[in-house]
Amino acid sequence: MADKSSTYNPYRPGANYGGTSRPWTEGLGEIVGVIDMRSVAFIDHADHTTHTSPDDLPSGTKVEVKEVQVVGSFNWTIPGSKDAKILIPGSPPVWKNDPLPFQLKLDSKVYNESKTSTERTLSPPVNETQELEQAESSSTSASAELGLLAIIACVSVCTPAFSWSNVDILTGKDSLVCLFRWLAGRSGPDQGFRVDLSLTGSKTIVMTRWIPRREQKATPNSFGVSYERDQTSPALGCENGRWGGHQRLISYDFGGLRIVCRSQGNARLPLGEDEMLAEDLVKATISEHSVPAELPSFRSLGSLTYRRVGTMVPQALIVELVTRTRTTYKKVYKHRDAYSGLALSATPNNVIALHQNGEFYQVRHERVAEHPSMIGAAKDTATDFTRMRTLLGLIRDLVVKAGPSKRLSLLCRENQLDVYERVEGMDLPEEVKAAFV
Repeated sequence: MADKSSTYNPYRPGANYGGTSRPWTEGLGEIVGVIDMRSVAFIDHADHTTHTSPDDLPSGTKVEVKEVQVVGSFNWTIPGSKDAKILIPGSPPVWKNDPLPFQLKLDSKVYNESKTSTERTLSPPVNETQELEQAESSSTSASAELGLLAIIACVSVCTPAFSWSNVDILTGKDSLVCLFRWLAGRSGPDQGFRVDLSLTGSKTIVMTRWIPRREQKATPNSFGVSYERDQTSPALGCENGRWGGHQRLISYDFGGLRIVCRSQGNARLPLGEDEMLAEDLVKATISEHSVPAELPSFRSLGSLTYRRVGTMVPQALIVELVTRTRTTYKKVYKHRDAYSGLALSATPNNVIALHQNGEFYQVRHERVAEHPSMIGAAKDTATDFTRMRTLLGLIRDLVVKAGPSKRLSLLCRENQLDVYERVEGMDLPEEVKAAFV
């Protein structure tokens, strides 16, 4: 969750991440080629040939997120605690939605990138009370490795019969949003990003968003983290996994591509409050008053430790929390931009909390499938979603042709999306590779 009360953009190359940032080209070799925004085609730098997606869709084809299934969920725990690193399936905190108005304090000056981006990265969070030096010395590759192990572990526990070999793309929501906004021309020239690509199994592409540093300065005049702290309550048994974040693994069909997207579940609706939900969903939801008498013992997958606690919450109850000032909501907030992220993560509820200098005076709960502005945004972005399907097909084809020995990365600067060969960085853990055989 984030409060865009200013124009500060933490994603741009060269943004202040609380100190000296690593260069965006770290670990990258030569440029292999470039992806053209207009034609959605790859132009090879070596011979200047143009390659298009092998499954390019005809003009007018409608691409939607379909066949949505929650295949796993987990909570990161507080780093340094004696608890396991993740709780499976965990549970999102409950949105309290207290009576208005109320006053909140500004967010802290320094906080974790993985707690404040549009979604959490594939890396576990750093405790925001840790000293900056500790965060600087942490291994990004090791963190990303833990993130991938967490995904495999939680799905094996929550959906044992799930077949990873049928998955075309495993990604975080943030990577999809960055690519979508670039392709739709919704990114400014300073909004750069990098996505590392890896091939596992015969066809599955793992997309990992790369960030210069684990810590960054808080957005000036932001109240987003403060709102989430004040207006949510941790689920019983998951108190130690509240601030680490609740992660959800959503499998869906996207124009014939099978995608597994990991996204942050900011909160869930309280039971019995939303009469629009089907009775079977409410009945399937976590009991508000039940918690295991004894905590389950730890288990492990590679370097990851986990324990089973919590309950899988239906996707229909998941909420994305957003805070805006009165001015930014009227002048800056675009439902079109919000819709793309909500749709690509199959998040059904959007909550916008409006404030003036931290005094919250209005909360808007918008159902993505029903709210007029969201329905309008879906129509406005229909062509962009078709082009997004073409882009993902092109990326998959490039990575499969390169093979497992040649690792690629996407780097966007000044609205140009270059394809690099990656010479250094994380190799997929053997436990992750084994799941895709």
